Amino acid sequence: MKLLLISPDRYKKVKSKTLLRKIHLSPLPLLTLASLTPPEWEVKLKDEKVEEIDFDEEADLVGISAMTADIVRAYEIADKFRERGTKVIFGGVHATVLPEESIKHADSVLIGEAEGIWEKILDDFKRGEIKKFYKNISPPNINSTPPYRIDLLNPQYRYLHLIQTSRGCPHNCAYCSVWRVYGRKVRYRSLENIKKEIENLPKGPFFFADDNFLMNPHSKDVLEVCRDLPHHFFIQTDFTTIKRRRELVKFAVKSGARIFFVGLESISPRNLAEINKSFNVVSQYGDMIKIVHDEGGTVMGSFMFGLDRDDENIFPRTLEFCLKSKLDLALFSIFTPFPGTVIFEKMERERRILTYDWAKYDAIHAVFKPMNISIEKLEKGVTWLYRKFYSISHVIKRIGSIKKSVLLVLPMNLSFSIFARHRVKEEVGK
Repeated sequence: MKLLLISPDRYKKVKSKTLLRKIHLSPLPLLTLASLTPPEWEVKLKDEKVEEIDFDEEADLVGISAMTADIVRAYEIADKFRERGTKVIFGGVHATVLPEESIKHADSVLIGEAEGIWEKILDDFKRGEIKKFYKNISPPNINSTPPYRIDLLNPQYRYLHLIQTSRGCPHNCAYCSVWRVYGRKVRYRSLENIKKEIENLPKGPFFFADDNFLMNPHSKDVLEVCRDLPHHFFIQTDFTTIKRRRELVKFAVKSGARIFFVGLESISPRNLAEINKSFNVVSQYGDMIKIVHDEGGTVMGSFMFGLDRDDENIFPRTLEFCLKSKLDLALFSIFTPFPGTVIFEKMERERRILTYDWAKYDAIHAVFKPMNISIEKLEKGVTWLYRKFYSISHVIKRIGSIKKSVLLVLPMNLSFSIFARHRVKEEVGK
């Protein structure tokens, strides 16, 4: 039996030569599915970010996983395969929160996580008894999830490989669907399988994709593994964990951590309260950044704009904070109320959702009616902020203070500088 796994790309028709489009995140959900697939299946993986899809590819079953912004393209792909008589199954976050929509373009939908149910799906398919919907009764045990099948990725392209050591999040941030999809109880994978995955990675940096890697009680054991390997890596964590676990931050840097990705979200405490993220203390952001800097790491902070307390003054105020706190890298996005989140449901009740064109749910377009700023000023404000923060003069100043990560952070700053001048403008259509 032949299984074809596909990762769709909403930018299929967009040609870009920036570093941001040359280095791609590995398609973690599909690599996980491949690792769970019994050996009697022949598995192929097509990542549309790097290669064209051959719709005449021989396959018994096609599996597609997509985020919301990619789902329109995913539906196009699914429809073409089904026109040729090929069975299609959907998975991923969007299909999980909107399964009734996804089933219109598929023969089956996997709701939630694959562990504990994927082999049953494949057995049902072989017997010709595949069901419309599959879902685990309770969050599955991921401790024995096998190492990801990175051997299926096209070796001629550069990937930032993702390693996931845990799933679930105890927080209930209003803009996030993670806790609804994976639950609030954090579950952990075995150190043995994580070690195998890291050891099998090609040379180059990788990214721990856990929502809060440093909160994992086994993170020090994982970092011990990293110390003996020639890899640098990125960590995703939160404000409070860095403040509480400074010694672990220090150990992480010694083990190869170079960039700490932190969701700062906003410099407005009132905004943070409204999205259930009051554990972020704005007045202490600078201290948190300094902790990472003092230990030799760098910080990438992410911000959202268009929250209910934002007006047009939020952009210069955020720029002032980023420069004053010596933030090394920043992501600036338009707040997007994704389906499956508390804030999406709230905005639907308030009739503030302006479009259900999922392709625009990319954090570059405004898809809702902001409270205190026009859509035009919101989109232009994010563009302005990118251009100011990533101006060549500011990039040069930042690079001069970086201790261990110049070879990683300089190319990323320069690439975002190109992005600031071109990509945001292209996407917004101005």
